[in-house]
Amino acid sequence: MQNAYCAIIPAYNAEKKIGEVVSNLAKYLPNSPIVVINDGSTDFTNRIVQRYKVIYIEHTRNKGKGRALKSGFQIARAINSFYIFTLDADGQHDPRDVVTFQRDMNKKKLDMLIGSRMSNPTNMPLHRMLSNRLTSKLISWRINANVEDSQSGYRLICHNVLENLKLNSNRFEIESETIIKAADRGFKIGFTKIKSTYSTKNSNIKFIDIFCFIRLFVKSFLWKKRCVAQFG
Repeated sequence: MQNAYCAIIPAYNAEKKIGEVVSNLAKYLPNSPIVVINDGSTDFTNRIVQRYKVIYIEHTRNKGKGRALKSGFQIARAINSFYIFTLDADGQHDPRDVVTFQRDMNKKKLDMLIGSRMSNPTNMPLHRMLSNRLTSKLISWRINANVEDSQSGYRLICHNVLENLKLNSNRFEIESETIIKAADRGFKIGFTKIKSTYSTKNSNIKFIDIFCFIRLFVKSFLWKKRCVAQFG
């Protein structure tokens, strides 16, 4: 039996918001599996998540957002999900937006839809806004198409995209890798406007993540490009 939708939430030290995110998401994705990957949290994320009806995966140590997402993608494939939502566990993303994602995905006949925060980034911490604008411009240049928000983790992805991409990233650069590889294979990618709420100015992104992105970006020019990018 195929699930029309499932949702994947990578979580690291998310005890303050994860319960709210899961409970609200369940309202807008009724009867759809929600997969939470506890990526080596040292707080009470595990206790809170297990109060809810979710598929729960726990990494015994912090392996990075990329590894957490890849664990979730494996589950999505195992439970035969057609569309896969990804969103963050810190309350930044509004679960009500899943309705907009579903509408735009079908209307534009897309393979991947990414939530764009950049139409109104006034509440985004300055360092995040600057890094996002820079990486988005670089990836736009790389694939010769306009990428509005390369770092957004709020996405809706068709299963055929994930089945045709070999994702190697283990940290935050996985979001850039997914865009580049999907574009290189001719999958149709689109953006939809979302609002984001930042409860803290702190970020889990470290200096090593900057290095990982630069390494990924340089290596991407060696990847085999099979098709022309399609954006809708």
